[in-house]
Amino acid sequence: MAVRLIRPSPHGAPAPPRVVFTEAQFLQWFHRFADSLARRGAVLEGPYVCPHRFAAPCACAKLGTLLYERAAMECGLELKGAVVIGDSAADMQAAHRFEGVGCSA
Repeated sequence: MAVRLIRPSPHGAPAPPRVVFTEAQFLQWFHRFADSLARRGAVLEGPYVCPHRFAAPCACAKLGTLLYERAAMECGLELKGAVVIGDSAADMQAAHRFEGVGCSA
């Protein structure tokens, strides 16, 4: 249900422009989003975000799997066979690297 509620409509519509947030703004948004899903019975863990965005390549940026591995360890999940829903080829390539299943949006 949560996926249906947040999915852009109509299908194939262009994504809204990307906005750069401060860390505080992002965390505030994330917690509001997680709370809204929790009221509908969904649990959203995280956030797991690369803090080095636009900097030199790092282990936590996609195609790397460090953030996925951290989330799996903290949440007691098995990555092999896990489903990854993403909006880029990099999401799917990262899923492939840990033997997950990619589902592009």
